Amino acid sequence: MDDVVIDEWILIRSFALEHDPAAGEDGEPDDFRPVEILTLAQDSCRWAVSDETVAIYLNRIFSAPYKGILWNRLRASIFGVLADSERRVHFIDPPIVEAGQYHHKDEVWVSVAAAAGGGCRLITGDNNLVTDLTTNGTAERVEIVPMGIDAAHNWVMNELAGQANG
Repeated sequence: MDDVVIDEWILIRSFALEHDPAAGEDGEPDDFRPVEILTLAQDSCRWAVSDETVAIYLNRIFSAPYKGILWNRLRASIFGVLADSERRVHFIDPPIVEAGQYHHKDEVWVSVAAAAGGGCRLITGDNNLVTDLTTNGTAERVEIVPMGIDAAHNWVMNELAGQANG
């Protein structure tokens, strides 16, 4: 089972897919990839988390602008991952990774992925973070695989979808 760290960008974009019909919004999302990544990662991977990442996830869940059917399903699934010790590994105090030019808000995600190591996939919508971690050697040094939305979606659809169906 692959270890993953899902940064908050994926949750934000997933929750943004659902619109309040009473608000007159068209409900036509541009991109389903974040929710597909989130769904397949929940079913097929072990999530690496810390107290700080869990707090961020909970904040994003409960601050979603509209709480409909998709929100309920994602919330229940995320809670299932967090409650099941076989579907997550929890790091109490992950070490800070002091390399690169990435934004300080990304430290929490990079640190948890580094604590998991062993090829843990850091899935983010921040391509600058992926580039920074890859080009400066940090990803190789701390044994993580940073993935932007395109790479992560290709991975989940080509590798994880087959596992979930087979």
